[in-house]
Amino acid sequence: MGGTAVAPGDGGGAGRGGDGHPRVPEPRVPGRVRGERRAALERVRCARAETLLLRTDLTVEAVARQCGFADVSHFSHRFRALYDVAPSAYRGVPSALDHAGVRRLARLIQ
Repeated sequence: MGGTAVAPGDGGGAGRGGDGHPRVPEPRVPGRVRGERRAALERVRCARAETLLLRTDLTVEAVARQCGFADVSHFSHRFRALYDVAPSAYRGVPSALDHAGVRRLARLIQ
């Protein structure tokens, strides 16, 4: 009946994906915006690492994995760039919550 044969996986013609639905073009994102997104995600991941370093006994490698870093070297480099201290040394950095004034205030509100 004059129809054109469609090869398997062809999706049924131009402008269609492999599932037969029309393709929707992905928006073009400038490199600057992609870099900003990546940096924001990295800050969130390092903030999570900061919490884990202060509140758990996990190894630096375990913290890196839990925060989505592929390897401990990359994690250490990025953490140091943001916090000016290696993650392994971060546990020894006094917290602002350990300040005597904060402890007195906490006793007053209890």
